[in-house]
Amino acid sequence: MTLPILYYFAGRAGPVTTSDLWTGMLRYVPVWAVVCGATYSVRLLVANSAPLVQLVICAAAGLIAGVILICILTPMRRTALSLVDILQELRARRVSSNLK
Repeated sequence: MTLPILYYFAGRAGPVTTSDLWTGMLRYVPVWAVVCGATYSVRLLVANSAPLVQLVICAAAGLIAGVILICILTPMRRTALSLVDILQELRARRVSSNLK
């Protein structure tokens, strides 16, 4: 409930508009839909299992579905790869700062 209000006030002034904020967020709705759909579908298949087993299997299925979608869609793949680059750079900086 607070997200639309936050986006409204944050997008009223400054270089980032409300539509920029919504566009940035809504870009990832397909990933949410695929992960949620895969997780829920697998949960229906393992409904008679123990809760911990359901959690592990469904989480793995959702993660795999999300990774597959990210690998298929070029803009999301680019975003994921840039995140990996950022994390590698941060790790390298952390290691070099620990050596000093």
